[in-house]
Amino acid sequence: MSNLTLKLLDLSFCQISEVDFAFLPQAEEINLSGNEIFSLKNFPSLDTLTLNLNNNCLEEVNGSFPQISKLYLSHNKFQVLNKTTFGTPGLILVFEVGYNSLPNFDNDFFHDFTSLEILKLQYNKITEVSPLLFRYLTNLIVLDLSGNQIRSLQYGVFDNLESLESLNISGNKLVELHQNTFHSLSKLTNLHFDSNQISSLNPYDFRSHFPNLTEVSLDKNPWICSHLVKIDMVFKSLKIRILGGNSYEVENFRGIPCSSSKNYNTSLNGTDAISFADVEKNMQKAINKGIENSKIDLFFNENFENSNFIQFFKKNYVRSGFFKYFNGVKIASPKEDANGTKAEEFTALEETSDQSYKGIFVISVVTQIVMLSLLVIIVYLMFTFVKKYRYFEAQQTVSEMELC
Repeated sequence: MSNLTLKLLDLSFCQISEVDFAFLPQAEEINLSGNEIFSLKNFPSLDTLTLNLNNNCLEEVNGSFPQISKLYLSHNKFQVLNKTTFGTPGLILVFEVGYNSLPNFDNDFFHDFTSLEILKLQYNKITEVSPLLFRYLTNLIVLDLSGNQIRSLQYGVFDNLESLESLNISGNKLVELHQNTFHSLSKLTNLHFDSNQISSLNPYDFRSHFPNLTEVSLDKNPWICSHLVKIDMVFKSLKIRILGGNSYEVENFRGIPCSSSKNYNTSLNGTDAISFADVEKNMQKAINKGIENSKIDLFFNENFENSNFIQFFKKNYVRSGFFKYFNGVKIASPKEDANGTKAEEFTALEETSDQSYKGIFVISVVTQIVMLSLLVIIVYLMFTFVKKYRYFEAQQTVSEMELC
C-alpha cells in the first residue's frame, strides 16, 4: 500500500497560505488553486506530473520542479521568472503563466522547452517579442499572447512554430498585420486578433499563408462596415468563419462594431486610427492643392492667354501664307452638262498670285504642327513632374499624420 500513488490531490480553495511539499502525499496531479499561497517549500522532492497553483499570491519561486509536465501559475503576482526554476524544462508540455506582471522575456528563456505544446502568456506586461524567443518551440500547438502591450510583431517571430494551430494576439496595440510575419504558420486553424487598432487587411493573403485556417476573431477593431463585408465575402469563399460579436446596440456587422463613415475612426481602445480611405482622400487633396498653386496652373489660367502662341493665332496667323493661300482660292459651283445633268465637278483652283504661296502653305503647316507637338510634350512633362512631386509630398504629410 505504501507504493500506491494518488491520481489527484485536490486542495483548492482551502485558504492555505503556505505549503511544505515534504508533508504532502505523492500524487500525479496536485490542485492548490484558489488559495492564498505566497511561499513554497521543499518541492524539489515532488514527483508530481501536474501542479496547479493558479489564483494564489506567489511573487517568486525559489527552487525547481524536477519532473513537472504541466505547470499552471496564472493569476499570481509574478514580476520575474527564473528559467532555472524548471529543473527539466524539456519535459514540460503545458506552461501557463497568464495574468501576472511579467515584462519581456529573455531571448533564451524557452531555449530548453523543446516539448512544450501549450504556452499561455496572456495579460502580462509584454511590449515586444524577440524573433529568438520562440525559435526552439517547434512542437508548440497553442500560443496565447493576448492582453499585453505589443505594438508590432517582428518578422521571424513565428518562423519555427510549424506545429502551431491556435494563435491569440487579441487585446494588444497592433495597428496592422504583416502577412509575411505568419508565413510559416501553415497548420494554423484559429486566429484571434480582437481589440487591437487594425482597420484594414487583405483577406486574399490568407489563402497562401493560412491554408488550414477555419476560424478568425476580429471583433472590436476600428473597422469600416463596407470593408468588413468584403472581408467576410472573401473569407466565405475560403471557408473561413468570422466569429460574430455582441455589440448590436451600435452600428455593426453581425455584432461586430463598425462605422459607415470614411472619416477618422476612433478605436475601441481609446486611440485614433486612420482608415485607408482617409489616407487616399488626404493625398488627393494635397496633390490637387499643389497643382492649383503650380506654375503650370498659372500658365494655363493667366499667362496662356497672353502667350506668344495664342497671340500668333489671334494676330499673325490670319496674316500668314496659310490664310492668304485659302483667301485666293475659289471653288466653282456645280454645272450642268450637255445632257442637262449636274456634274459633280469643281473648277480648277484659281490662284491669285504665283505658286510661291503653295510652298509657304506647306512650310507653315509643318512648322505649326511641330510647334504644337513640342508644346504638348513640354506641358505633359511639366504636369507629370509636378504631380509626382506633390504626390511624394502628400505621402510624407500622411506619414506624419499616421505617426501622430
